[in-house]
Amino acid sequence: MKMSWTEEEEQWLKENYRFSSRKTMIDKLDRRWQAISQKAKRMELKRDKKRKVVDSLPLNETDKAYLAGILDCDGHIGIYQRGLSDNYAPNFLLSMTLPDTVYWAADKLGLNVRLNQISKRNPDHKDQYVIQTSRSDIIRTMLIYVLPYLQSKRKQAKILLEFIQDCKYNGKQSSSLAEEYKKKIYS
Repeated sequence: MKMSWTEEEEQWLKENYRFSSRKTMIDKLDRRWQAISQKAKRMELKRDKKRKVVDSLPLNETDKAYLAGILDCDGHIGIYQRGLSDNYAPNFLLSMTLPDTVYWAADKLGLNVRLNQISKRNPDHKDQYVIQTSRSDIIRTMLIYVLPYLQSKRKQAKILLEFIQDCKYNGKQSSSLAEEYKKKIYS
């Protein structure tokens, strides 16, 4: 195992220690858990207290990277207001014309696929296969898994994870707090 830490490793640890699983960090940094946790302590980094649900999805490292690529390209993550109420929730949406990819993601995340039959209205368009959820536990777990691999949606993922953590999502959020997070995500 390695002895000294590079600047790149320290930066990666700073960005990912709060949310990443132990296995992800051990694999990515090629270090023992004890060395990682000691370095994090010296850097004054803290772990997310709700670590228990992280390992609840059947994803290996290749699956995590693949799901991150799908999310970066064809996925949506954000916060939405339910109707006219002050009820805000995290949101994940994936919509594609490739059924195999959507069914694979749905199976891995434990979600159902909805078919939007666009071809009935316009034969020149393909049908869309959609998965969507506002369940914070699924969204949180998925984002923790894919965060190390995200590129274009990394910032939004971190903000949404903070929203879920800070609000301790229970179905209702204050509108001012939710609007503050929405501005961060969509800016």
